[in-house]
Amino acid sequence: MFWKTKDHEFEEVYTKYKKKVFYTCYRFTRNNSDALEVAQEVFLKISQKLGTLKNKDGISSWVYRITVNMSLNFLKKNYRLKEVSSDDFEAVYKEKGFDEVELKDYFDRVFKKLSPMEKAVLVLREVEGYSYREMAEMLECKEGTVMSRLHNARKKFRVISDLDTVNGGENSD
Repeated sequence: MFWKTKDHEFEEVYTKYKKKVFYTCYRFTRNNSDALEVAQEVFLKISQKLGTLKNKDGISSWVYRITVNMSLNFLKKNYRLKEVSSDDFEAVYKEKGFDEVELKDYFDRVFKKLSPMEKAVLVLREVEGYSYREMAEMLECKEGTVMSRLHNARKKFRVISDLDTVNGGENSD
């Protein structure tokens, strides 16, 4: 499929995965220009490492793992996530009477206080809907580690959101 010549194989990988890579980067960065920057870095890495891929059948998970790792690196470097649009989380806080602007502001404040890994596991599970097994592959760790990180991230999210609600948003940085 992808394994004709070096130029053709990269071109086919790029054509097949460019949208998925961009949208995944966007889910982490929440900004078009940042997502484009990370996506470019992803495809640069893919072009450099494509010849070393041994399991040609696993190209999709390989591309996604690179995308997640590059997105995490970007978050660590910039330590921010601008917004999250999880239907599950939104439903809970709309019950508190938030409108769309207040909800975005609320998530901005809460997510600003989470680490890059906490943001990553919440986005991968709550927004992207990945299974624990898929997340473990992407983050290159055990399923139990993913479950623990997700549990801790949800717990921290609740604590921060409770403090934020009690303080009326004045508990920012």
